[in-house]
Amino acid sequence: MLNELYQVVTALERRGTSIAARHPSVDPMGKNADLLLVSLSLQAKPMSFSVIRGEQAGTFLRVKHGSEGSSFPGFNVPLPLRQLPELPNAGCVQKLEALVGLLRDRKSAAAAIACAARNMFPCTLAIDFTQRQADQFRRSVIELAGWLADDFSTKQTDERLVNFRRLLDCTVKAKLDLNSFTDALAQKLVVAKEEMGRTNWELIIETLYGRLDWKKNSEVLGSPEYQKAKANQDKNLKRAIYLDVTDSDVAQWPVADPRTSELINEHLVRINAPVFTPGTRQRDEDAGKSTRLTTSFTDAFTGHPCEMLPTFPKPKLAVLGNVQLFAVNTNETISFSRYGLEGTATFKTSRMLAEKMQNALLYLANDKQVDKTCRSIPSNRKGKQDLLIAYLEEEPDAPDPFVELFGNEAENCDAADFAASTKVALDALEGRIAANPNQRIRLITITAIDKANKQVNMNRSFTISEVADAAKKWQAGAANCPPVSLPFVDKQAKKPASKDRTVPSPLETAIVLNKVWASNTESGFRQEFQRIISVSDAYDIFLAPDIVRGAKTRFALGILLTRMRDVFAAAGALKATSDFKSLGEPVRWQVLKAVALIGIFLQQQGKKHEVFMKEPIYQVGRLLALADSLHFQYCKYVRTSEEKRKSGKVDAPSELLGNALFNAALDKPVVALARLAERIRPYKGWADTYSGEGAGLVHWFVRRMAECETQINDLSSLPKRMEDEHKAQLLLGYLADNPKSENKE
Repeated sequence: MLNELYQVVTALERRGTSIAARHPSVDPMGKNADLLLVSLSLQAKPMSFSVIRGEQAGTFLRVKHGSEGSSFPGFNVPLPLRQLPELPNAGCVQKLEALVGLLRDRKSAAAAIACAARNMFPCTLAIDFTQRQADQFRRSVIELAGWLADDFSTKQTDERLVNFRRLLDCTVKAKLDLNSFTDALAQKLVVAKEEMGRTNWELIIETLYGRLDWKKNSEVLGSPEYQKAKANQDKNLKRAIYLDVTDSDVAQWPVADPRTSELINEHLVRINAPVFTPGTRQRDEDAGKSTRLTTSFTDAFTGHPCEMLPTFPKPKLAVLGNVQLFAVNTNETISFSRYGLEGTATFKTSRMLAEKMQNALLYLANDKQVDKTCRSIPSNRKGKQDLLIAYLEEEPDAPDPFVELFGNEAENCDAADFAASTKVALDALEGRIAANPNQRIRLITITAIDKANKQVNMNRSFTISEVADAAKKWQAGAANCPPVSLPFVDKQAKKPASKDRTVPSPLETAIVLNKVWASNTESGFRQEFQRIISVSDAYDIFLAPDIVRGAKTRFALGILLTRMRDVFAAAGALKATSDFKSLGEPVRWQVLKAVALIGIFLQQQGKKHEVFMKEPIYQVGRLLALADSLHFQYCKYVRTSEEKRKSGKVDAPSELLGNALFNAALDKPVVALARLAERIRPYKGWADTYSGEGAGLVHWFVRRMAECETQINDLSSLPKRMEDEHKAQLLLGYLADNPKSENKE
């Protein structure tokens, strides 16, 4: 990733673009969990607290210690703060049962929960934290706070940071330890006001006592088995804490304010503060002062001597959270250490350049850039999300949403499809192509290998003329098929609406193909993720050179026909019967996207719809669909009573005639036609003489079937071997809408 980021840095500097600098030790608090804002006295005792919701908490910045898990003024404390005795007495168990009962009852009042939580407090003991947890806390509030106190004691410190300086001063002097801090905090939490509401009291209870109840808990409350299971549930449980001061200067911003956070970052950048690691700083606790340590070496990019980078920055990105710019497992890669290449020496980068790279990555992939230069896309692993970054290599600051060209996904029929969502970006490309058609768009995807490790799993670049040309062909390909109307519901108008076309995005090639389908009584089918192609493969189908694209397109078509064969058959039956409940709306939307993809794949293989719709194999599909419709009309007017028919019910078999032969026709169309000729006789005989209700439609189906037979003409004209392209044509014929008749009757 470093080479790509260096390119971004160079491009931004060449354009004179000013981007906000972020000190490598400064990071946002997590936005996915609520935090406790704890105000300290001048003696660093917790005096009050409030609950800050996750979205707001994510606007606060913290300064990170080089040791993982330590930071200031925001940090995590291990939970719970209190625990039951190993063998609680009957009275304590009763109080536990009462509290758990209230938590289970969603109608119970906050006042009752608060009272039960207080009643349980005397039955619990303060947690004796591990040495590792205590050391982590000490690094946050003593070592790191001490380094910060020195950095913010300079004359360059902004006067508006007076409250932050007070917090640093009282924290450093108090020399807090984890046990005394959490014990004092617990005393404040348990006497919180009942008016805080049920949600906040649930958070307080989890902070104090951990998880008291959980899904599938079968143990008796308070029993040794329960205590053991609870300890497992509470493992790695943490609560985010953010510190402020009670005796604050009200004329200035509090510590817990996004504006204060930005001032802290600006100050550290301005004074060029080293990162907060023992490798760059030492602190004399007796003298109360810090010493900065520096090491010189030669930068791999510039060749200039510079300050040693102790660790690569870990900027917090949209979707993924913290991402380290460069990492190598030197414990296992012995060959590096043989030559003294350990840690950051593996790839020598100056601290200043690494910070610029971090800032460039944050510029492209922060939360505010979502849908502009970055967005989440489905990962190659089930239920996970990757981060896609797309930008112009020479203009990373371009405002046009080029990520739409690669990251669009229309999750439902109301969402903008590829054609609609990319109009702005494609119009912008047209103007740029005239000036420089060889300008390039860079694509980078970053995936989370696990909670701690992320890596780049795709890095491509394409010229803007290639992208624009591919997008036009892609949209034309989506129209390379007959209309296939399926029913949906217009969410805004709240009424049924038919949709016969869509343009799926290149990304949706992977999304659609990576699903397998199984029957489901409620929606007709349920889907499961099973990766067969990657996002990188999908982009190759979109705009790779022909030699690469051709093979992957043929593979994708085969997979689509195999995985969705039963779904396509069900969609054909739905079109004949109008039984919309047999196929849920999400499944119908997948069918519509899959039909468009088939059109795209066929066009890339040189198959045009104006040609293949006249070919015999396509007419076989039409014949099967018409057989379904005729069979359904027979069931409606012959097998169904008039009373039932008026109520909208039809006594039809689970498989109509054409539908029953559909799968056979995909493999052996001649055999399927022979069976159809035998089984259609009674229905056609009835249709030829029928003159009752709906007779005009019945006779129209018969005439259309005769036209299909005429166009098939000779069975020898059908393919001797059914290739995927033939199956696709037959399928499109089966699902296609009936052409409108020139005769209004």
